[in-house]
Amino acid sequence: MPAQTKHGSPNHDHRSTQGSKPSGTSKAATRRKSSTSRNTKVPSKDTNMGVTKSILSVPADENNETSQKSSDRKPMVPKHIKESKQDDGLNQHITEESIEDMDRDKPSERSPETVTSIEGGGDQKIKLDQTKENELPPSKEETPETVNKANKSSAKNFDMQTFTSEINNFTEIFSSDKYTKTVDDDYPVDDLIMVVSSVSTQIEEYKQQTMSSQQQLENLKQRMAAIKEGLQMNIQKKRFQVRIDEEQSIEERELIKKLTRLNAEVAKANTELAEAVRLAAETESTAVEAELAAERAKEEAERIQEEIKFKAQVEERRRQEEIKKMEEVRRMREEEERRAEEARRAKEAEWKRRDEAAQKTHAWEMWPIYEYKIGSDFGCIIRASPSKFKESDVTCRLIDRLDCPLHFEQHEELVSTIIRIDPTSQDYKLQAAVLVAIPYVSQRSTAASREPVIKAFINGHWKEIETTDTVFDSHKDMKFAQIETPSLTTFAVFTRLKREYVSVSKRGGKVTSSVDQRITITVPKDAIKGKDLMLMEVQPVDTSSVNDIRLRTPACRGLLAASPIVRTSWESSEFQKPLTITIPCPPNPARAKKLAAMRKLKEEKMKNPPKVVIKLPHEEEKEKEEKRKKIEELRQAQKQQQGEGQQPEGEVVEKKQARWYMGEYGSNEDDENDHLYLVSGSSSDRWTVIPEVKVIQVKLDLLQFDLDRPLESFMVLRTRTNVEPDQVAPMAHQLTGLLTQKFAQVILKQRSDDPFDTVLQVVHVSKTDKTLKRLSEEGYDDGPEPSPAVAINEGDVIEVSFRGNVKSTQDEDNLKFVFNSNMESETEFQASEVDRYLQKNFPTYRGVVEVYKKYPVRSSKKLRRRDSMEEMDTTPVETKKELLCELPLTVPKYHVEPNKSPTRAPITIVNDRDPINEQLMRQLAEEMGDEWKTVAYLLNVSKARVQAIQRNVNVYDQPEEDARFDMLMTWLKKMPKATDKVAILSNAFLRCGRGDLAEEIRARDREFRQGHARL
Repeated sequence: MPAQTKHGSPNHDHRSTQGSKPSGTSKAATRRKSSTSRNTKVPSKDTNMGVTKSILSVPADENNETSQKSSDRKPMVPKHIKESKQDDGLNQHITEESIEDMDRDKPSERSPETVTSIEGGGDQKIKLDQTKENELPPSKEETPETVNKANKSSAKNFDMQTFTSEINNFTEIFSSDKYTKTVDDDYPVDDLIMVVSSVSTQIEEYKQQTMSSQQQLENLKQRMAAIKEGLQMNIQKKRFQVRIDEEQSIEERELIKKLTRLNAEVAKANTELAEAVRLAAETESTAVEAELAAERAKEEAERIQEEIKFKAQVEERRRQEEIKKMEEVRRMREEEERRAEEARRAKEAEWKRRDEAAQKTHAWEMWPIYEYKIGSDFGCIIRASPSKFKESDVTCRLIDRLDCPLHFEQHEELVSTIIRIDPTSQDYKLQAAVLVAIPYVSQRSTAASREPVIKAFINGHWKEIETTDTVFDSHKDMKFAQIETPSLTTFAVFTRLKREYVSVSKRGGKVTSSVDQRITITVPKDAIKGKDLMLMEVQPVDTSSVNDIRLRTPACRGLLAASPIVRTSWESSEFQKPLTITIPCPPNPARAKKLAAMRKLKEEKMKNPPKVVIKLPHEEEKEKEEKRKKIEELRQAQKQQQGEGQQPEGEVVEKKQARWYMGEYGSNEDDENDHLYLVSGSSSDRWTVIPEVKVIQVKLDLLQFDLDRPLESFMVLRTRTNVEPDQVAPMAHQLTGLLTQKFAQVILKQRSDDPFDTVLQVVHVSKTDKTLKRLSEEGYDDGPEPSPAVAINEGDVIEVSFRGNVKSTQDEDNLKFVFNSNMESETEFQASEVDRYLQKNFPTYRGVVEVYKKYPVRSSKKLRRRDSMEEMDTTPVETKKELLCELPLTVPKYHVEPNKSPTRAPITIVNDRDPINEQLMRQLAEEMGDEWKTVAYLLNVSKARVQAIQRNVNVYDQPEEDARFDMLMTWLKKMPKATDKVAILSNAFLRCGRGDLAEEIRARDREFRQGHARL
C-alpha cells in the first residue's frame, strides 16, 4: 500500500518517466495503473474470436517490456520480484499440465452467485466479491424474463435423441413408394399435408431449443469474462501490496501460476463456447433450410392437388366433348338417312312423273304463246291459260351475271342469260302455274352427253326445277328449256351430265346408256333382291384430254387411253350375283396405227387389184428362192438385233420389251403391249385400283369385266407396261381434275382505226381461232398475241387492272365480268396514257394489262347443323384472287401535240486572234463522226451538257450534225480570248484519231497568220 500511495494520480503515463530514475516501487505502480486501465474494458460480443482475444489479453508482454527497460537502469528490486515478473509471460501459454492443475484445484461445486476465492501457497486469500461482476452492464438477451422461462421450458421438454429418431422416421416416410410414385388421382395429398405439418412442428421445437442453448452460452461467456477481469484486477492489486520478501514472491508466483491455469481454463471454455456458437449457427441454418423444405413440400402438395383437380376438369371436359361428338355423329347419321330417304322419294317421284308424262297428253299444248324480248335479244316464252293470264301481266328483264352470283355444281355450265320475270303491279299474283321456256346454246360435241336444267332463285338459293327440252315452230333454229312454275322469280339455264333413271327387278335385264350404246350393264336373274332403282351418269373422256394431261403432267406419261367415267347410284349395297359391264376404251395407239396402216393397204389393194401374170415354172421357182433368201436374211438381222438364238421354223418372233434404262423401262412408242386397270372413285374424288377385277378386251375398243358390288364411279385406264399399280390412282385423280377445269386464252385487241378502243375476251382454247377471225372482221386487228392457255373454272370472276403508263378512262371496278365457256366473256374500254410527259424516248406509251381471276374457296370453319332441307347446307366461302396473265398494251402519241423546238439565241463571236470561229465549227461538225463525244470529253465539256444536247436532238428530231455543232460552240463560248484555242482543238482531234481535222485547223491558222502579216 505505501508503494501505491507514493506515486501520483492514475492518469500518470509511465512512458513520460523514461529519462528519470524512479524507484522500483513507482515503476510497479505505473505498470499496475496502465494494466488496470487496459483490462477494465468489457469484452466485445461481436465475434467469438474477439472474445477469445479479450480473455487472453494478459499484460505480460508489456510488463516484460517495462521490466526490461527498468533492468537496463538497474533498479533496486529483489531477485524474487524479478523472477515473479518474468513469470507473467506464462499467462499467454496454455499447456496440458496447467489445465490439469486447474481442474485439480477447482472446487467440485461452485455457484456463480457465491464469492470466488483462490488460495495460494501462504495464509493469505484473494477474495473477489461478486459485486465486480454486477458492475458490468447486463446483456440484452437476459433482460426479458419471459424469454428465459420459455427457453427453460422448451429445454426441459426437448430431447435430442427423440428428435433425431423422428427425423429419421420422416426421411423413411418420404422415401416410401407411397409418395415417390407418379402423381395421379389416387395420390395421398391429405396424408402428405399432415406429414409436412408434423415436420414443421419438430423443426420449430428444435429451433427454440437451439435459441435457448445459444442464450445460455452467451450468458456463460459474459460471466466468465467478468470473473477474469476481476481476477486480473485483484492480482495486480495484491502484487504491489505484499511485502517485498521471499514469502511474498513465492505467493506471487503461486498466484501467477494459478492465474495461468485459470486463463487456460477460460481459454478452453471460450473455445468450447465458440464451437457451441458455431454449432448453434449451423443448427439454426439447418432449421431454416428444413423449414423452407417443409414450405416447399407444402407448396408442392398444394400444386399436386391443384394439378389433380385440373386433370379432373380436363377429363370431364374431354368426356363432355366426346359426348357432343357422339351426339353430332348421331345427328349427322340421322341427317344423312333423312336426306337419302328424301332423295329416294324424289327419285321415285321423278320416275312416276316420267311414266305419267309418257302416258297422258298435256293441256298446255293448246295454250297461247307469249314472247318477251329484252331489247334486241330474245328473253323467254310463257304459256298460260288465257282465262288466268295476260301478256301484259308480267315483264321480263336481263340480270347481269356479276349482280347475281351463281352456284355451280360439279360438271355444270351456264348456257343462257339470267332473266327475271316480275309482275307489272305489286299486288298481282299468278292464279295458276305457267310454263316458262328459256332459249339456251348447246354445242354439238356435248349435246349427246349433257341435258339442260333450269334453276330458280327461291328463298335466297338456286334450286333445280323439273325441266324438259322443247322446240317451237316459230324458232326452229333455237333450243328451249321449259319448266312449270307457280311463282315469278329469277331463272337461268344450266347443262349437266345426262341422268338416266332405270328400274331393275329380280328378273334381271340389260341396261344400255343413251350417251354411248357400247356402255351396258347386264344384270343376271336373282342378282338383286326385289326391285332396285338405279341412277347412271356417263362422262366422256376424249383422246385430246388424255394427250393434254400426258403433256402437262410427267406422272401421266405412261397413260395411253381412258374409258368414259360412269357414275351409278344403287339402292342395294351388294349384289347376289356379279354384274357384267361392257365399256368402250380407245385402243393402244401403236396397235391402232398398225391396224390403220393395214386397213389402208387393204383399201389400196381393193382399189388397185394386182394384175394376174402367168409365169413359167422355172420363174416361180426363182421367185420362191428369192423370197426364201429374204426371209433368211431378215431372220439373221433379227437375231443380231435381239441377241437371241435360232427360232424354230414357223414360230412367230415376239417383239422385244422396252429396254431397261435408269431404273425403269424406257418409253417405246411402238410397243403394242399394255395393261388395263379398273379404278373406282368416291364422292370425295379419291380413286383406288381394284386389282381383283380382271378386265378382258372383247374387241379392239371394247372392254368387259364383272362387278360383285355397287361402285359410285368407275373407269378403265390403259397404261404402258412400265407403269406400276400404285401409279394408276394418281393418274385417275389428275385426269378427273383436268376434266373439271376449262383451259382458256386471254385475247386483247385494239381497233385499227381507233387504237384507244380496246376489247378483252377470255375464250376457251377451242374457240380462239374463231374469236380472232370474228374480231378481225369487226376491225380489231392490232394488239398482242393471245396469252398462253390458263386453267379457269366455270363462273370465275375476271378482273382487269393496269400497270405502267397506260390506263382505262373508265373506273377499274367496272372492268369485271364472269367467265362462262358457252357465253361471251368480254369487256371493252378506252385506253389512254397516265402521264403524257413520261416515256419521251419511245414512240408510243407503253403499259401492261393484268388479268386476275377471283373464285370461291370452301372455308375450313365448323358449320352449325341444318334442321331442314329448306335451309341448304352451305359451307362458308372465301374469295381468292389469282393472276392469270399479263399482256402488253401500247397507246399512240399522235393525239398529243408535240412540244415546239426551242429557238436559239443568235451567236456572234468576234475573234481577231485566230481562225477559230462559228464557220469553222460548222465545218468541223459536218466532218466529225461518232467520235464527237470523245472530243467533248477531251475539251472538258461536262457530261450533263452532252446528255442535254443528245436529248434535245432526240426529242425535236434534229440531225446529229446539230449535236456536234452545239458541243463545239459550248466549248468555244467558255474559252478565254487569250487562250491558244488552235492548239487545244487540234490536240483533241489528234488524241481521238482525227489527225486530218487537226491538220486542217493548223492550215487555217497558218493562212490566217500570213494574211495578217501582209496587212
